Amino acid sequence: MSYLSPEEYELYRLARTLGGVFKAKELLKTMHDKNMSVDSLLAYLKSIEYKVPSPLEGRIEDLERRISILEGKPTTRRTLPPPRAKGEVRERAKIGERLPQAQYTLPILEVLIEMGGKGRMRNVLDRVFDKIEDQLKPKDFEKLPSGTAIRWKNRAAWERQRLKSEGYLEKGSPRGIWEITDKGRGLYEKLQQKMS
Repeated sequence: MSYLSPEEYELYRLARTLGGVFKAKELLKTMHDKNMSVDSLLAYLKSIEYKVPSPLEGRIEDLERRISILEGKPTTRRTLPPPRAKGEVRERAKIGERLPQAQYTLPILEVLIEMGGKGRMRNVLDRVFDKIEDQLKPKDFEKLPSGTAIRWKNRAAWERQRLKSEGYLEKGSPRGIWEITDKGRGLYEKLQQKMS
């Protein structure tokens, strides 16, 4: 029996999913520093097709873990990143060690225009990669400290989210589809003129 309110339970699940209270606080601080709303974070997670476990799935997983403990079996948490090798330190990339997020704007808009205005996320990212491959730095090809995604794809997805929130990409597109707006086409033309 749980004495937690639904909100407290969700915070507990978030902390557990992230690997502890420290990680949850770190996420909340980052969101505060970047003036990011929970809705923006959820929209980003949907854009990368991240599946947030339902409360029922969380409870089932917790029950399975408790049964395993009672049976004396080793337990694992699928929500945590893979364990680090002894002595391995995963660090955040420093400024200058990766392609700045703003450098993804023009390639994303250009690819969408080339694709007729919209495309599947995977196809868009493949074509964006072709355009920026020579600009990417070694750190861009590494996995994030969380172990969930490659840095350059993560930064491209965040730039897509920014473009969407500012109206350059369609907000109501189906899941997994990136679609440019007329405002986005205007931004592309402005950026092209600046480069000329």
